[in-house]
Amino acid sequence: MAYPEDVVGALNATNLLLTGGQGSPRRVPMILSSSARALRGIPPIRMSINPQSVVFQQAKRIVKRDTQRGSTWFHFSDENGYNNDCLKIAVSGVTGNVDTRAQTLLGGNLVGGPKKLQNWANLYQLTREPMIDRDLNREIQYYITYASALFPAGWTFIGFFDACLNFNESADQPFLKNWSFGFTVTDTFPDLDNIYQETITTLQGLDFLSKVGMAVNSIGNWQG
Repeated sequence: MAYPEDVVGALNATNLLLTGGQGSPRRVPMILSSSARALRGIPPIRMSINPQSVVFQQAKRIVKRDTQRGSTWFHFSDENGYNNDCLKIAVSGVTGNVDTRAQTLLGGNLVGGPKKLQNWANLYQLTREPMIDRDLNREIQYYITYASALFPAGWTFIGFFDACLNFNESADQPFLKNWSFGFTVTDTFPDLDNIYQETITTLQGLDFLSKVGMAVNSIGNWQG
């Protein structure tokens, strides 16, 4: 993958979640990108401000049929016996103040409202991008690397956006925009079926940076 430094920075930032970060507000590191962007050297989107909500939902593949002798439930399982359906992630938040009349540059970099507007546009564009890379004639994989108090060592979710970014405009708050998106997960690193053991390993003091190296190598393998 083309952004190991960004992954390292995000996972190192999870120390703030565990320690409180010297009085600074806690943040939820979230990194978004795609295989197409990585192959072209396009930097990932780094969201350092807490989304208002991150909801994880995963149904079971169960079908109920009523018969004369009562109800029957059919469980559709994979080769390992799991009947879990695809994990769905719903993320929502606020852009922050996107007023472009405030300070725009600091050391040659966008800051303040212009920077927030740039990040919003980048996220909106990412959710609009195609599923097939026509230049390479291959499927595009989308990635969300996420760390929180429940995922202190970080977790990478691979899949696709359910729809383009949702957002709304309000006359009451012209420079604050609510946004949301849904993401369907088709694979994860590490394997989410091993979350208990992964959590125990993390609590026993597994080195975050060695885990990042494994994640980066694995993502590279997914790209083929």
